[in-house]
Amino acid sequence: MKELYIFSPSVVNQLQYPRKNYFIDTGFITALTTKFSKNYGRLFENYIYGLLSQQCETLHYYRDREGAEVDFVSLTNGRADTLYQVCYDLSDNDTVQREIKALLKAKETLKCNNAQLITLYSKPAIPILPEIEVITPEMFLK
Repeated sequence: MKELYIFSPSVVNQLQYPRKNYFIDTGFITALTTKFSKNYGRLFENYIYGLLSQQCETLHYYRDREGAEVDFVSLTNGRADTLYQVCYDLSDNDTVQREIKALLKAKETLKCNNAQLITLYSKPAIPILPEIEVITPEMFLK
C-alpha cells in the first residue's frame, strides 16, 4: 500500500491531513470493501496512480477549503507541474462539472498551466474547456 499526502508547503499540514491510500494489487480494494457493488471509479483511480507513480517523481493530492479535490498533483522542483483529475465515466453532467470546477480552482490556486482529465471513456457529457486536456490511460502507455 502506498500513501499520498495532501499538497501543502507545510510539512505539518501534510502530516495532519488525511492521506489517500493506493494498493499495488487492486484485488485488495475489492476484497476489503463492504459494498456489494464494485467501485469502478476507485479501482480506476488506483490504476492511474500506478501509471503516474512510475512517471512522476513526486505526487500529492489537492483539496481546497470548500472540499474540492484534485486527485493528483505532479511536482517539479516543489511546484505544481501538472494536475490530474481521474473520472471513470464522464457521461453525467453533474460529475463533469464537478471535476472541471475542481481542476480550474486548483489551476488558479497553484498557478499550474497543465490540467488533465483522465477517463476510461473519452466522450464527456458536455464540452470540456480547451485549457483542460481529456486523455485516456493508453496515452500513458505510449
